[in-house]
Amino acid sequence: MATPTGRGKLFYGWPIVLLGFGAMAFAGGIWSGFGVFFKPLLEEFGGSRAGLSLVITVGMVFWAAGQFMAGILVNRLGPRKLIVFGVGLMGLGCLLTSFTISTMTLFATYSLFVAIGTGLSTMNTNSVLVSRWFIRKRGTALGVSIAGYNAGQLLLIPFTALLIGAYGWRWAFIVWAGMFWVLLGPVLLRYLRDSPEEMALAPDGDSPEEAATAEPLETRVAWIPRGDIRDAMRTRSFWLLFASYVGCGFTDFVVYVHFPIFATGIGVSEQTAANAFGLIGGLSIIGVIGMGAWADRVGFKIPLVLIYAVRCVGVLFLAMTGNAAMLFVAVVIYGLAHQATTPLTPGMTAHLYGRDSLGTLYSYLLLGHSLGALTGPFIAGATFDVTGSYLPVFILTAAILAGASACCAGVKSKPDR
Repeated sequence: MATPTGRGKLFYGWPIVLLGFGAMAFAGGIWSGFGVFFKPLLEEFGGSRAGLSLVITVGMVFWAAGQFMAGILVNRLGPRKLIVFGVGLMGLGCLLTSFTISTMTLFATYSLFVAIGTGLSTMNTNSVLVSRWFIRKRGTALGVSIAGYNAGQLLLIPFTALLIGAYGWRWAFIVWAGMFWVLLGPVLLRYLRDSPEEMALAPDGDSPEEAATAEPLETRVAWIPRGDIRDAMRTRSFWLLFASYVGCGFTDFVVYVHFPIFATGIGVSEQTAANAFGLIGGLSIIGVIGMGAWADRVGFKIPLVLIYAVRCVGVLFLAMTGNAAMLFVAVVIYGLAHQATTPLTPGMTAHLYGRDSLGTLYSYLLLGHSLGALTGPFIAGATFDVTGSYLPVFILTAAILAGASACCAGVKSKPDR
């Protein structure tokens, strides 16, 4: 049993970070891993790549709805209930998806339940949870917890490909349902706690004397949407960040959905394609943590400009890829910058407009990300259906990333309050 101050024992906030890491990892594995299901679903149900890509397009609408619901409900219900409920929904979505009989039914299973569950249990809710437990070490704790999403891509997407190869895509979804309901859900329900105060602890494991002067709870949960955002939304910098995040979402989900089937199309095995896809997530852990640390020293603007520029180069390498060796070169370049915008974009927003409105402003920026994400996969699929090639898609994506880099270069460096 932990002492009231947490001294002499591991502060329970770090197990909380680990639990958040786990929830993010499972969500990253199933939501960003749709691409490994793409080819077997297309082979079984037929249709076009654009039509099947609509599963993600529609799903992004529900994902965004889940994020907003989380922002509205997290202060009332607490992060624990929302995360556990979201995990349960993802498990239900996986189980129902295993019984689908057509592409159309995927909209009522994967696009609905998995998407809303992911939205409820990941970015906003996890950020609130971790922010309640940490003040001085909040940045590190948030970075580690959010990196779970990338770890899920690294480990669970190749695992999913193994399941599909051995047992088929339906059994893969059934195994995923079991992982959510039997492994992750019970652990979260048993050990997750909403705040250190529930356990007679203080943030960061401080003593009662130190905690008496610490940041109050209502300030520690500034990620919860609130505050007046009208002034911020009248500024040029906000809309430049919004535009860059549209480009971010577009790129993310073009890669998530179409990378595996693109790789198999150049002669790479399905498992190798999944391993390369997972490596993008693994390398992005380095980028997320490294760029976050660099931003602490030089500010957020320069790293954001560089991240989008590196991603642009990585996509151009994908456009030139014709074999496995070139594929992995592109993966290394792109992967190091993939998702490194995740901690930096809200960090830049907080720097410009303050913490009190961060939750609300970041929710609006996530809408921009969702807009890019819901259009990217469909445009990529439709373009391939017409041209028979992903080359035009990659050139378009590289141009969008170059534009995102230019947008970040135009963002003000000084606070705009």
